[in-house]
Amino acid sequence: PVAVVALYLVLGSPNALKPAGEQIATAERGHGDSPEQIEALVQQLQERLDSHPDDAKGWAILGRSYLALEQFSDARRAFGKAVKLNGEDPALLVDYADALAMDRKDQSLEGQPMDLIDRALKLDPNNQKGLWLAGTAAYERHDYRAALNYWQKLYALVPAGTDTAKAMESNIQEVE
Repeated sequence: PVAVVALYLVLGSPNALKPAGEQIATAERGHGDSPEQIEALVQQLQERLDSHPDDAKGWAILGRSYLALEQFSDARRAFGKAVKLNGEDPALLVDYADALAMDRKDQSLEGQPMDLIDRALKLDPNNQKGLWLAGTAAYERHDYRAALNYWQKLYALVPAGTDTAKAMESNIQEVE
């Protein structure tokens, strides 16, 4: 998250060049990955977006940063703003669905999260995160045939031996 936010601050705002440059230099020295450093960069990005609220990419990066920090309410709000600005990006839609579900007490993908996942998969039927989440939602509602279909499709898309492939092998075996 440090590198993504710092890079965005450099490329997304000339006024942020000096502070971000200092942050990157600190990160390169091996001191930039502390929770305090990450929080500071995320806060800096939040402040930048408060003054440039029409920046869909910035809101998406902020949302992904909050997801990585497990600040799900903040991630949900940031993704909500990004989707209002760019609602046709499948990756953004599934990230928003993930944040919505994670921000729920039961972390359910049903309802609005699943609507967003379906929308993303219509735009990009091979969206890997969308397939994973759709399979998870189907599994949770005991629709094992649908879960198997989503996960087999995802399994066919990922390189053999990767963590994702191994997870899908396990999921597929369990469902079968």
